[in-house]
Amino acid sequence: MFKNILAHLYYPINFYFYKIKKEKRPRLRVLSYHDMEEKCHELLEEQLTHLMKTWKFLTPDEFELIMHGKKKLFQDSLLLTFDDGTISNFHVACKILKKLNIKAVFFIVTEYSLLLDTDNWQKFANLNINLKEASFKLNENFKNMGLIELKELINQGHTIGGHTKTHKRVSNLTANELVDEIIFGTDKLESMLDVKIKHFAYPFGNFESISNSASKVAKDKFNCVYTGMRGDNMKYMNNWNICRESNDPYDSILYTDACLIGCFDFLYKKKVKISNSWFNNINLL
Repeated sequence: MFKNILAHLYYPINFYFYKIKKEKRPRLRVLSYHDMEEKCHELLEEQLTHLMKTWKFLTPDEFELIMHGKKKLFQDSLLLTFDDGTISNFHVACKILKKLNIKAVFFIVTEYSLLLDTDNWQKFANLNINLKEASFKLNENFKNMGLIELKELINQGHTIGGHTKTHKRVSNLTANELVDEIIFGTDKLESMLDVKIKHFAYPFGNFESISNSASKVAKDKFNCVYTGMRGDNMKYMNNWNICRESNDPYDSILYTDACLIGCFDFLYKKKVKISNSWFNNINLL
């Protein structure tokens, strides 16, 4: 109900910017999804199909070029991402993304991708990703993707990104732990998959879960670094502090549209500027 009420902000804000202020600068947003049950697949496909009517879905390579100033943006555009590396993300890629011809970034927790035993993956997911009791019973859709699925995603044209070694909250880590989680964790994933990993997303992603120290470590390794804070990336153009929209297949079309035109950006604006200020070459707007 609360989301439905907020969704109606779409109308006045969209009217203000595109009718009164006549702001025509293309918007550049990143969608962030996590695990989802099979019953959500139809809802997700409806969401993505709706967005394709007014937004262009970029490939990860196109997005990277735009963020680095090597390619111009001419229309409102989106990049699609999935976090954690659950088997449900693989099913979405095969059933929905292939059908819609959308290429995405899949952010993978290295040690999670190596687990095979049922008890092990459930325990790992609860303690590191869901932050629940180790014995909590998870649905099968949360099972980890293995190397076979990850290599198949690459064959389908998708991009694999780093999501730390064990999904630790990087703001709590020492300097040595940051290197182990961010750098060594990704190096191991690169070696297993025989690919260069250029994209990285912070676990949890909110401002309190990232840090100046972590951003410096990530900057030295990756071309694109993603947070979980909402915002239009054409405003800041910081490829090491990329904003993302947290999405859910159950969100209404109107609520999704409201998020993407920036109805809730003001809630994150101050924190995005602070994290942008960690990079001396960033011009705060």
